[in-house]
Amino acid sequence: MVTIFHTPARLSKATVPPHRLSLYTINTGSVAGLIALTGEGAPYVASKFAIVGLSEALALYARPRGIGVSVLCPGSVDTHLYETERAVGITPERALAEAASSAIFHSVLMTPDQIGEIVVEAVQQQRFFVLPDHHQQSLIVQRAQDMNAFLEARLKGQL
Repeated sequence: MVTIFHTPARLSKATVPPHRLSLYTINTGSVAGLIALTGEGAPYVASKFAIVGLSEALALYARPRGIGVSVLCPGSVDTHLYETERAVGITPERALAEAASSAIFHSVLMTPDQIGEIVVEAVQQQRFFVLPDHHQQSLIVQRAQDMNAFLEARLKGQL
């Protein structure tokens, strides 16, 4: 949590000057910052939810000052993240639980180049919320419409 949340928070504070400049900040959240993937990953999920909230607050503060802010919330990206799981203490059991649950939410494995193209387009359009996988959009809308029903459906294995 300290690294995942506090680093973007400190960088945001450092990049928002008291005067107007042509700047743009892109924070990397995750779909896990919009929908909790599992209970096993609670610290990661909490840090990603915090980044989404920080980004929204930063946008409210910075955009009127001429500074663009976006939050990128990708699902599965073809990176070396899975190789580093052992290094950060994720047990094989936890990794399996995370993979099984996240398969529901991560419908498309995207490349870093694909994500980069989407980010460039979002910055050009000054779009705050960047959700590369459109499949996840319907899940987020479903969750927002009735969070209680969404959680109950997940607990019953219906999602």
